[in-house]
Amino acid sequence: MIAPFQTLKGEIQHTNEVLPVKVILGGWFSLNCKVYVNKKLIFKQKLKYDLISGGFKEEDKDGRN
Repeated sequence: MIAPFQTLKGEIQHTNEVLPVKVILGGWFSLNCKVYVNKKLIFKQKLKYDLISGGFKEEDKDGRN
């Protein structure tokens, strides 16, 4: 089974240097978000959907590595 994910790509300019940015979002029962700048993972967060309360519950959060 393949989970639905979307990849967004762009560029940012920092001190006359263009850096590629990639964001990956998706999941079935949880929302996963990963942000890469210059192929380095700088942000990762996972939110799990709680069917009973009808909202998201923060499950996993890693800031900058």
